[in-house]
Amino acid sequence: PLIAYVLPLQAEADDGGNPLLEASPGLMIWTLVIFGITLFILKRYVFGPVGQAIEKRRAEIAQSIEEAERSRDEATALLEDYKTRLAEARKEADTLREQGRQEGRQEGREEGFRELLLRLVRRRFGDAVDAHVEQRIASASVDKIEAWSMRVPSAATLAEVFAD
Repeated sequence: PLIAYVLPLQAEADDGGNPLLEASPGLMIWTLVIFGITLFILKRYVFGPVGQAIEKRRAEIAQSIEEAERSRDEATALLEDYKTRLAEARKEADTLREQGRQEGRQEGREEGFRELLLRLVRRRFGDAVDAHVEQRIASASVDKIEAWSMRVPSAATLAEVFAD
């Protein structure tokens, strides 16, 4: 079947009957004129606006990239500031926690001294220890409690223990 199509085409080529293969000067001139007009129209109305649109888009992309870089730099600076502040806050929290522990220990020691003095006084003087004595011990400084504690073993009365 393919040979049936090829043989007639070859016969026409031998006759010189194919007008597409013949050189025609008039057709060549008109083809060049139409090509020139088409090229002029494309250059004036298509390539210019398309080129401008591409250039505008390129400028927008460049601006977006610059804005993104600025935003990234700002974000980096903010992150560094955040990290610095966080480190300072952690350091301050550690300092406050340690200070709280030390104060708690000191208060615990003071309370222990008060309790020990109150036990010693109760053991030594029994019923003579009343609410006034307990209040005096509770409100006394550590130095006074220490001085009073040293007097308990040798004192004959409560007045001798609390003599100032």
